[in-house]
Amino acid sequence: MKRRSRLSDECRRKAVGLVVDGASALRLQRELPLGSYHTALRLANQVREEMAKVDWPSMRGSVVLSDESLRVVAGPNFRIWLGAELRGNAFGLIAMVPATMSAVNDAKAMRQRRESSARVITPKGGYLNWLAETGYQRLPRDEDTPELKQLSRLATEFRLFLSQRRHRILKRSTVGSYLTEFVFHHNARVLSWTEEEKISSVWETLRGR
Repeated sequence: MKRRSRLSDECRRKAVGLVVDGASALRLQRELPLGSYHTALRLANQVREEMAKVDWPSMRGSVVLSDESLRVVAGPNFRIWLGAELRGNAFGLIAMVPATMSAVNDAKAMRQRRESSARVITPKGGYLNWLAETGYQRLPRDEDTPELKQLSRLATEFRLFLSQRRHRILKRSTVGSYLTEFVFHHNARVLSWTEEEKISSVWETLRGR
């Protein structure tokens, strides 16, 4: 039998609002009657798990796709996949997932996040040539195109996002959680969601846990 949380719904909903606002587990511990940091961290992770379940609209039009190194200051060198809609000089909806041992499976996972008719812009040549074999309608470009430079800046924004949370050493066990949070805030901003819409999108699934 699944064990329900002993925390009140009021407390858990406040936690959703705080995490959606970018709060750390330490802030949850300070502002809510949670007791230990372990409880606050577990609750923050539960909220981020529900943020990952938000069903964003598919990326459409021209979509830039590439992978990027995520080494922050110290620790192992992680790689992630980034995809983003092009909307003039800015990005529309984005998708970011940790890279696995299978680049083909990674590409298929990213394909699920965009419309089948989207034009996918990737670096020209190299190992990304196989993208065409995974079902992408691919538009090859040179490595130094403005679109791909812009995508690299998105990875830089994520590194800044991590540093603001004082995560100078990235762990494999947590990278997906913080990618989820970063994508959530970006896409909610693109869709002009209100704070209440952001909270409701997460709370409706969390309340059943």
